[in-house]
Amino acid sequence: MIFHLRNRICHAATERWLLAFTAAPLVALSAPVLAAEPIQPAGDVALQEPPLMTEKAARLLIIPQMLPDSQVDVVIKDICEHIGLTYNFDVFPARVPNAMAYMIDGKRVVMYNPEFIGKLQRVSGKPSWATLSVLVHEIGHHLLGHMFVNDGNFPARELEADRFSGFLLYRMGSTLNEAQSNILKMAQENETASHPGRSRRLVAIEEGWTAGRTIALEEKALAAKRAAHSIQ
Repeated sequence: MIFHLRNRICHAATERWLLAFTAAPLVALSAPVLAAEPIQPAGDVALQEPPLMTEKAARLLIIPQMLPDSQVDVVIKDICEHIGLTYNFDVFPARVPNAMAYMIDGKRVVMYNPEFIGKLQRVSGKPSWATLSVLVHEIGHHLLGHMFVNDGNFPARELEADRFSGFLLYRMGSTLNEAQSNILKMAQENETASHPGRSRRLVAIEEGWTAGRTIALEEKALAAKRAAHSIQ
């Protein structure tokens, strides 16, 4: 999920949304904005998208009394290492449906719903592929420059982040089923103004995963040629 910092927003509308959202209990949701369990909160909050937010409104979503989950921090550091990227994200537990990419004070921020992430963790305490897919998706929004795009085509941005997710998850060792597991189980088939339907998202992840595999095979073949050449 991605929101853009613009001053066009009506502050009164934002405040009304924030009051409605923060008054509702935290609900474990997937990136497609659908409840993980067949229980919808009052007013279908899970299916409603908030208006574009100001930086001030985004700050209000952060839960200041809660320390970030150390597992989330470890996962994001692992993701950065596989990209070759310096860890330069601020991570906060927040009152968001699942996870959200944003810019605050010019810094890359990833906010996550602690209950949602907690339910994705394995019993052993190790991060699941579902956890990885959600966080890779949000980091993808940052790296793909979506913070600076305001064309209103949110579904296209989501598909781009899904493709990035599939690509990187292959590089991190996932199977296609593992890369798609979160979307397959929790995404709704119907499209919304902000998110594509399940089928399109699964295709985007598969495209990214397949591209990652293709490059890995090309790298392997190139390494074999170099090794053969060095022997001669």
